[in-house]
Amino acid sequence: MNQPILVIDDEADVRESLADLLEANGFVPLLADSVNAAQLVLHTTPVDLVISDVNMPEENGTVLRDMMRERPELEQIPFILMTGFMPTTLPSVSAPILFKPFNSNEMLNMIHDALRCSRRDILH
Repeated sequence: MNQPILVIDDEADVRESLADLLEANGFVPLLADSVNAAQLVLHTTPVDLVISDVNMPEENGTVLRDMMRERPELEQIPFILMTGFMPTTLPSVSAPILFKPFNSNEMLNMIHDALRCSRRDILH
């Protein structure tokens, strides 16, 4: 597989757990602890999927999704949001949302679905 997946979460244990899960399943994890760090990765490294926490201290994960939508080279990258709780002020988003805590199978199914949909869009 060797598909690079960018994981953004301000909690190191969540990033490391996801990195372990991704590596064990043939993906290449790229880790960022903030939206700003994720933007640097996106400007320098091609990724096939982004998984971002919603609630982080500096910026909300939806800010990254909005920024990606405005950039033609990034707008087609599939995006998954994850959260421990959904804030009432979160604007509507068109990305799958996975609620923490999640199990490995849930995450892997969502990853495979997002990548499969992305490939289907490219083929049509």
